[in-house]
Amino acid sequence: MWKVLILVLLFPFIALGADEILEFDSEQQAERYRTLIHELRCPKCLNQSIADSDAGISEDLRNIVYEKIKAGQSNKEIKDFLKQRYGDFILYNPEASGANLILWFGPGLCLLIALIWLVMRIKGNEKSVESSLSDEESDKLERLLSPENKSE
Repeated sequence: MWKVLILVLLFPFIALGADEILEFDSEQQAERYRTLIHELRCPKCLNQSIADSDAGISEDLRNIVYEKIKAGQSNKEIKDFLKQRYGDFILYNPEASGANLILWFGPGLCLLIALIWLVMRIKGNEKSVESSLSDEESDKLERLLSPENKSE
C-alpha cells in the first residue's frame, strides 16, 4: 500500500522529467536549433512558434528540425523543406517573391494609385472651373473683383 502511495505522490515529478533532452555536437548547433524553432510557425496554433506550442505537430516539427541540424543541413535547406511541405505560412517572415509580392507591395501600390487619382481629379476640377467662363464673363468677373469696385 505504501509503495502505491509513494508512486502516486512521485508521479507528477516523474512526468516533469519526461521532456526530451536534445543533445547537439556543438553549442552552435543548439543555438541554430533555438533560433529556427522560434522562426517557424505552428500550423495548428496559427500564432505561435513551434518553440512555444504544445501541439503534437509542433513537437514533430521540432524533431524534424533537430534531425536535419544533426544531419548537417543549413537553415535555408531546413526552411525550404518545411516550406515545401507546409507552404509559406510556416515562416514568420516569408520571402518577398512570387505571390508574396502582392502582399509585400500591394498596399503601397494601391496607395500610390489612389494618390495619383486624387491629384488628377483635383487638377481636372481646377481646369473645368477655369474653362467654364467665356471671355466676356471673365472680363466681367475681373471688373467686379478689381480694387476700384471694392471701394464703392
